[in-house]
Amino acid sequence: MALGANAQLNNWYVGGIAGFSSTSSDDNNNTKSSSWAFGPEVGVGIGENWSVGLVLGINGSKVKNDDGDISSTFMFMPDIYGRRWWTMGDRLKLFAGLDVTFGSGNTTLYDFPLPGSDTKTDMSAFGVNLNSGIAYSMAERWTLLFKLAGVGYDSSTTGDNTDNTFWLLGDGNVTNGNFLFVGVYYTFMQ
Repeated sequence: MALGANAQLNNWYVGGIAGFSSTSSDDNNNTKSSSWAFGPEVGVGIGENWSVGLVLGINGSKVKNDDGDISSTFMFMPDIYGRRWWTMGDRLKLFAGLDVTFGSGNTTLYDFPLPGSDTKTDMSAFGVNLNSGIAYSMAERWTLLFKLAGVGYDSSTTGDNTDNTFWLLGDGNVTNGNFLFVGVYYTFMQ
């Protein structure tokens, strides 16, 4: 779910994303996992063709079974973005955007390496991606936005292990986890 606005001079908008998933398996230990994400967003139109915004993304996950908790993860991942807009008529706009994401958090393995002991490991992340999209004005303050991921770079570190990824047509926006993002935006101040 998302709320926000068209980019026009001094238009302020709010929005964000929220999600939850849960899975379970009927194995011998009845393993259950859940994950969630929440990312409140605020942005403003600058000039006639630009907008900037901030998403304060947080997410987490937990895995457990009949014996108790197995692991949990928590990440704080703010995302800043800028967009260049092109007007294509009264209601339609196109944009190209740049997102930069930073992340910090931890993961915990319970009863590891020995029963009764837990291992907590710090995590960090950095990502940058170019994206594009379409915004359609449904009413004066309501806009439907389609965002497509394009090309980007992600780096994540867990303990001493660092993974670097360059990607094309993937998603670098860790707050929504999708190749295609669809949101409804609301302009609260014009």
